[in-house]
Amino acid sequence: MTVKVELRTGDVYNPFKIFVGLFVPNCIAETTLLSQSAKLCFGKLAQFAGRNGRCFPKQESIGAGIGVKSIKQVQRCIKELEKMNLIRREKPSGKDKLMHKPDSYVFLWNNVLFLGEDDDTDEGDKNVASENDKSNSNKKGEKSVVSGLDRNVASVPPKNVASNGSRIKREIESEIKPKGFNQNSKTNFEHDDFNIGKPAKQADAKRKPTSNAKALKEKSKTYKPAKKPVRKKSVVRCKVSEENKEYFDILLEYKIKIPGPTTKTYAKINGCITELRTGKFFNDLPDLEPLYDRKITLDDLDRFCFHFTTMLDSKKYEPVNSGIKEGWRKWYFNRILYKESDARSNAYSLFANLLDKPAKEVKSQIKDVNPEYTEYIIEECA
Repeated sequence: MTVKVELRTGDVYNPFKIFVGLFVPNCIAETTLLSQSAKLCFGKLAQFAGRNGRCFPKQESIGAGIGVKSIKQVQRCIKELEKMNLIRREKPSGKDKLMHKPDSYVFLWNNVLFLGEDDDTDEGDKNVASENDKSNSNKKGEKSVVSGLDRNVASVPPKNVASNGSRIKREIESEIKPKGFNQNSKTNFEHDDFNIGKPAKQADAKRKPTSNAKALKEKSKTYKPAKKPVRKKSVVRCKVSEENKEYFDILLEYKIKIPGPTTKTYAKINGCITELRTGKFFNDLPDLEPLYDRKITLDDLDRFCFHFTTMLDSKKYEPVNSGIKEGWRKWYFNRILYKESDARSNAYSLFANLLDKPAKEVKSQIKDVNPEYTEYIIEECA
């Protein structure tokens, strides 16, 4: 006879073999090369995978399984896993493409994460079997004892490191230098192949000796003063780190205005993003004490951009004045982060207002005829 025990919130319980969920290996959970969302995404894909090692969930299902509402954030998690050579995404083709089936994913073995080995050698993986290795050829009556992992690794074709540099060099030299050319001979400076495109008389004139007076007269006719070279202004492009590039990618995805990479404003925005990552931007700014020393992550920026663009693109959210929305749409990111006070308005930060809170909805314009009755009904129903 089994007795059911009802647990209440706050009761002590034993979690051993109670829950069913996704599995993230320790080697992936402990690495600092992946974000927390990407680690959960790997565990969810592994949960979807079948016996053949493939899975084909929709991106909406992946996001719902790991608590991520933004599809773009799910796509960034998949790109992280692809960049770390943990998965490979294969797009549908043929009949599957016509039926609009989702992408399929296969899992890739990674010696750096799983075994802690250095994989940056040119000698290749030790598990990869050479085609010329006689010991790998199965004799008659012997069975192959290669494991499933070795088969997958051995199926990878070896890299072709052959170089055709010497052959290409010979072909280039044969095209540049004509037949019978000798660089130490003065006669080759008047070779026919070097006078291509010039008039025949001019080529013949070089070969025939002429008097100095006649040569000076002909030279004066064709003489043109040389133009002074125009100096171009050197353009300095702002150097952006790999961490900051991911932040710029989020701004571009949500179509937030960004200037050119050679402008001072672009360099200023790059500096602001660096301070956001390190938690130094909002320090010492008035009325922003909750954001002091807070490091803004990619998820934080994605959440703000979602709230900000929703407010600009929808009439259901404040401000009601469309002119203000159009003005904010033209602002650069450094001004969105913090706008200093001037003669017209006080200092404020749209980023601080929309970072953790969504945009406010527009209040109803319908006036209540009997507000006293409305308040009474609300109190009674509460």
